[in-house]
Amino acid sequence: MIAYLGSSVPSELADLATNRGVDLRPAKTLADVPAGASVWVPAPGYPKYVPVASSDSAELRRRLDAGARVLCEFVHPFAVAVPDVRPADYERLVVRRNDHGVTRALTPLVLLDAHRAVMVDASGAPPPDARLLELARVAGVDNALYGLPETTRPALAEWAFENNGVLLWSATVIGDFYRRRYGPSRHWEQLLAGILQYLTPHASRADMFSRQIQLHATLQPSVWADIDQPVTLQVTACPEVEIRIAAAGVEHAAAIPASGCLDIPLSLPSGEHRITVTATRGENSIQRVLPLSICPRTTFHARTVTTNLEWYREAGMLIAPDGGAGVLEGLQGLVDIEGRQKPCSHEGKPNERTDCNLQSALAFKAAGNVLQSADFAAVGDNLFRFTRENFQFRDSSIRNGFWRWFRHGYASEVFYSDDGGWAGLLSLVKGLMDADDKALESGLHTAEATRATWGRNGHRRTRIDRPYFDDMDGRRGFREENVTKPQYRSPHYEAPSMALMGLASWITGRRDFVDCCTPGIEDYLTTWPEDIMFQHGESDDTAKLVIALLFVGAGSGDERWTREARDLLEPFLERQLPSGAIPEFDRPGQRYGRVRENARYGTFESSLFQVDEDLICDQLYGSSFLALAFSLARWFIPGDHNVVGACGRLLDFLARIQVRDMGDPLLDGAWMRSYDTRKGEYYGEAGDWGWGPFAVETGWMCSIIDLALIWNLSETPPFPFPDDITRERWQPESLRIRTEHDELEGHWRETTPPPIPLTPEPDEPDLRG
Repeated sequence: MIAYLGSSVPSELADLATNRGVDLRPAKTLADVPAGASVWVPAPGYPKYVPVASSDSAELRRRLDAGARVLCEFVHPFAVAVPDVRPADYERLVVRRNDHGVTRALTPLVLLDAHRAVMVDASGAPPPDARLLELARVAGVDNALYGLPETTRPALAEWAFENNGVLLWSATVIGDFYRRRYGPSRHWEQLLAGILQYLTPHASRADMFSRQIQLHATLQPSVWADIDQPVTLQVTACPEVEIRIAAAGVEHAAAIPASGCLDIPLSLPSGEHRITVTATRGENSIQRVLPLSICPRTTFHARTVTTNLEWYREAGMLIAPDGGAGVLEGLQGLVDIEGRQKPCSHEGKPNERTDCNLQSALAFKAAGNVLQSADFAAVGDNLFRFTRENFQFRDSSIRNGFWRWFRHGYASEVFYSDDGGWAGLLSLVKGLMDADDKALESGLHTAEATRATWGRNGHRRTRIDRPYFDDMDGRRGFREENVTKPQYRSPHYEAPSMALMGLASWITGRRDFVDCCTPGIEDYLTTWPEDIMFQHGESDDTAKLVIALLFVGAGSGDERWTREARDLLEPFLERQLPSGAIPEFDRPGQRYGRVRENARYGTFESSLFQVDEDLICDQLYGSSFLALAFSLARWFIPGDHNVVGACGRLLDFLARIQVRDMGDPLLDGAWMRSYDTRKGEYYGEAGDWGWGPFAVETGWMCSIIDLALIWNLSETPPFPFPDDITRERWQPESLRIRTEHDELEGHWRETTPPPIPLTPEPDEPDLRG
C-alpha cells in the first residue's frame, strides 16, 4: 500500500495507480498510515514553501530508518532552512539515468516539460549520482539534443536510509501533472508509473502485478468518421483482462489475447457517440470513454468552423460581442502553474493587431455567407469597419495606406510587409466578396503605399518603422534601394505583400503592381529551397509563396506562376501522413528558428521541431497556411484531384485536433500551435520566447483554418474573380489613388507628425511580427 497524505488522491494519479494495479489510498495524517506502508507527501502550500512540521519530520525519519519508502513533493522533510524557490525559466526536466526502477521505462536525456512550475533551487545537493532527473535549459523535442549543460539543478533525487529505507524528493509538484498540463503526457505517465511501482512495498508487488490492467483505447479514425467509413476500436491491455464495450446501445465483451492487442470493428449509425470501454482484472476495474461523431465531412467541417467562431465570444476574444470593438490577438504560449494561459498583452494593454482583426473579420464574413449565418456575417462586417477606422492611416502623411502593427504606441507606426500585406489582400478579397467599395478602396490604398516602398531589385523590407522615412527621404529611398536578404529575409514576410500586388493588378489591370515584385519571386524560385532563409520550416514560407504565386499568376495573366505554385506544393503532397497531417520539415536545415545550442533555448522566436522526424505540425505558421494555400489552389488550379484530395485530408486532420472537452473556455473550440502527430497531443519544443507549443492566435491560426475550411466547403470560388468589368470600374480609381500618393510624397515632411517615441518595452516577448 502507498498512503497519500491528504483527504483525497488527485484524480489523474488515482486513475494511473488503478491502471497499474497499485494500491494508492488517501490518509489524512501520518498517524493513519499503517506500519510497512509507503508514504506520498504532497505540498499543500505550493507554490509557497511550507516546511514539514517537526513532528511529521521525526515520524518520517523513523519510518525511513525502519525501511519505508517515502516520496516528498517540493518540500524536503529534513530541510532546516527555507530554500530558494522560483519558477522554471525555460528549464525542463531531463532524465539523467535509467538504471533505476523509477526511470527504467525512460531513456537517458528524455525530456519532461513542467512549464513555469515553481521549483526548489537545490543546486549543489544532492550529489549527481543520487539524481534521477535534472532541471536544465536544454533544446530538443523528445530528448536533450545537445546533452546536459554544465549547470543543472536536481529535479528528482533519492536518498538511502537504514534497512533499505528510501526517500524520493521532487523539486516541484508532480502528482497532478494532467491538471497542470505537463507534457508530453506519455513521458509523465511512464515516470509516475515508475514512481508508484517503486514505492510499492516488496511484499505487495506480486499483488500489484496481478491487478495491472494497463488499458489504452483509441479509435481509428478518432473524433470523426464519415458516413459508411469503417471504424475500429483498438485496445491494448495486459493479457487476461476482460473488456466490455458499450456503443450505440449495444454491448460487446472480449478478452485481451496473449499479444495484448485487440482490434474490434464497430458498426455505428450516424450521430454523436460515446464509446465506453471498461477493463476488468479481478476486482480491479477502469474505464475510458471515447467520443465519436459520424456525419458527412461537410457537416463536420461546418460544425468545426461554427465551434471556433463561437469560441471567440466564449473566450472573450471579441472585445464586444457584435465585433464592433475588434478582437484580441490570442493567448500567451506560457502555461502557468495551474495549467492556465493568459491573453497576450503589450505595454500593459491587451494585444490588438491589424492582421488578427482583419483575418478574423474575413473568417466571420465568409462563414456568414457560406453557412448562411446573419450573426457571423454581421460580426465580420463590424470587425472590418472597426479595423479600417482604427488601424489604417488614411491621411495626407507618409503613412497613408499603411496599417498599424499594434493599435497603440511606437508599434502603431511600424509597418510590416506580412501584416500589412495580409491587411491589404484581405480588404480586396472582402471588397470582391461583398461588392464592398470601401473595402476595395482601402485595399488599393495599401497596395499603392506598398508598391511605392518596394525595392528596385524586386524585394521589400521586412518592416518599415516611421523614423525610417526620415532616413530614406520619404518613400523614394525605399524604391531606389537594392534590398538585401537580411532586410527582406523570406517569403514569410514578403509573400503576403506579393499576393497583394497580384490581386491589385488583377482588379485594376495595372501591371506596375506585379512588375515590382516579380524579380523577387524569380530570385526565390531560382534558389529554392537551398538558399531560402526559412523562418520556422518549409511549410510556413512555401504556403505563403504559393498563395502569392496564385494571385500574381492571375494578376499578370502568366500561367507560369500558377505552375510554379503547383510545383511548390508537390513535396507536401508526398509527405502527407495517412491522418492528413503534413508535419514540419526543413530540407536545407538552415532555418532561422532552429535552436542550435542549449544556451539559445528560450531566447528568440524559434520553431517547434529539431529534425524532420519529429513530425510536428505548426498551426500558427505551417498547417494553417498550407490549408489556406490548398483551398485556394483548388479554385486557381481547377481539376487537380491530387490538390483537392490533399486539401480535404489536411482539413480533416485540423478539424479533428480542434481543442475539445478541456473544460477551459479559453481553449475549448480553439487550436493551439504545436501538435505532435506521434504522441497525438499538443506538444513541441517550447523554446519560442512568446509563441510556444500551446499559444493560441485569433489571426494566423484560428481564422486562417476557418477560412480554409469555409472556402473548401463553398460550391463557388471564395470571391468573384475580377473580369474586364471589374477593371473598367477600378483602374481609373486606382490611378486616382496613385496620384494622391504621388502628390503626398512632395510635401510629406509638412503633413507627417513626428514619430512616436520608442519607449522601453517590458519583459513581454510575445511580440510576433
